[in-house]
Amino acid sequence: MTATVPIPKPKGDPFIGNLRAIDGDAPIQSFMRMAKMLGPIFQLEVLGSPIVFVGSQALIDEVSDESRFHKPAAGPLRNTSNFAGDVLFTPRTDEPN
Repeated sequence: MTATVPIPKPKGDPFIGNLRAIDGDAPIQSFMRMAKMLGPIFQLEVLGSPIVFVGSQALIDEVSDESRFHKPAAGPLRNTSNFAGDVLFTPRTDEPN
């Protein structure tokens, strides 16, 4: 059994989370600084929503491996493909596109 390790995240503020850690004038540079400090995968919480960042090609390859993830089209998205066709959020795992 493999032990899981929590994704690192900086300490945040009540309600706004890590919003102040992001430089509004240079957000990408903020994320790059945090990646140097926290590692190639880290998490921010912004206004109660967690956001996970990956910053290495190896991790991007890992999270992009479609053979390891199920793609459900649930709720309103299930019906969207009937009129919108194959777009970013409508495909299901069993669809070749």
